[in-house]
Amino acid sequence: DGRGGVGLCRDQEGPSAHPPGAAARTPGGQHDHRDHQPPDRHGRRGPAGHRPFPARFVPHPADGGAAPMKLTLLGGGGFRVPLMFRTLLADQSDRRVTELRLWDTDAGRLAVIRSILQAMAQGHPRAPEVRVAQNLEEAVTGTDFVFSAIRVGGTEGRATEETIAHCCGVLGQETTGFGGLDYALRGIPTAVRIAETIARLAPGAHLINFTNPAGIITEVSSRILGDRVIGICDSPVGLARRVLDTLEGAGLV
Repeated sequence: DGRGGVGLCRDQEGPSAHPPGAAARTPGGQHDHRDHQPPDRHGRRGPAGHRPFPARFVPHPADGGAAPMKLTLLGGGGFRVPLMFRTLLADQSDRRVTELRLWDTDAGRLAVIRSILQAMAQGHPRAPEVRVAQNLEEAVTGTDFVFSAIRVGGTEGRATEETIAHCCGVLGQETTGFGGLDYALRGIPTAVRIAETIARLAPGAHLINFTNPAGIITEVSSRILGDRVIGICDSPVGLARRVLDTLEGAGLV
């Protein structure tokens, strides 16, 4: 996905301490901006900072009765994008993604990925429409979900951080310790900009964060978007597989 690998992740923060429907206030006594959460596309309002998943979708005549579902991929030039697109192609339900938007700062990689997706879509009449956005604002305007898998500073930044850590005699790792903190300091301003742009141009959208350090970036984003931020990591899946392999090798399962 262009991030150069995935490290350990911290648990994400649990639900908001404010009870459902309660008005959150800042230390100065002002109402939090999430108290003014706009209604979703079905006209419903949820608790502060929350947009409920729709129980059903309003029929959309342009797609055989299914409502359009828009997914934005930030880091759309990443090598995992075709794998995600293959999953989207396999989904033929009425709740499938009908429009996929790609955005990346590397135009060359983005062009390659777009051509791959076009080839994959051949023979799939209900394949999502793929669009390449020219900027972040275009990418997120009116979208339903934003999947963020970016690397601020590129692989060069990661290499520098891990090299410095090794020179100091500590582990070089992108989600914890020196590497993780330095990466967070570089990535937080971009994460804030992304979250603020989503809040302004897609106030009902959910952000799925896959950008490292996952715990810190998810926490920062949730300060702006509330519980419409979901932090994910593939390390737990890898750990579970290794544990299962060990148990199977020992004949315990």
